[in-house]
Amino acid sequence: MDFGKFPTLPFPSAYVGGSVIVHSEKGVLTCKRRGDPWDNYISACFGGYVEPSDSNAVATAIREVKEETGLLVELEFLLGIYGPECLHYTFFRDENGRYYAKATKHQGHIRPVISFVFAGRPVFGELQESTETAGICWKNPDELVGENLAFFDALTLADFLNADPNRRDLGKQALKLIM
Repeated sequence: MDFGKFPTLPFPSAYVGGSVIVHSEKGVLTCKRRGDPWDNYISACFGGYVEPSDSNAVATAIREVKEETGLLVELEFLLGIYGPECLHYTFFRDENGRYYAKATKHQGHIRPVISFVFAGRPVFGELQESTETAGICWKNPDELVGENLAFFDALTLADFLNADPNRRDLGKQALKLIM
């Protein structure tokens, strides 16, 4: 993801993105982000902006995971549509075991991006870092409790971990519709 200058968009406008929470029996795939404005923040979601060569946000999400991690993923369901990026969130777990995110401070900018966030599992490839990612590794979600996560990853991760079967089923139906 290029964090350089963004051209001014006519109002109302937004960039569209596709992202994936990659998970397996090993946990959730995480990394440290490289580059402003999120340098050294932990990320639990891999993705980027829809490019002209992408047919849709699904194609973007799959491409971005491959670019950032070296893994090919199979998308399982649409978790939700998130945006814009404007706050830092910290990831928490309450006394009942439910995960949640809490806004901790304003980022100082609002990036006009609306991101389709999917849950996916790796099906092929070997972990490798990119120019945007460092320290890629699998983590148990409890290892992320108390961490400030990049973008809106704390929100998406909490939603993923708390998603009940009905939400996952609806997300599978939604994924079929947008593919």
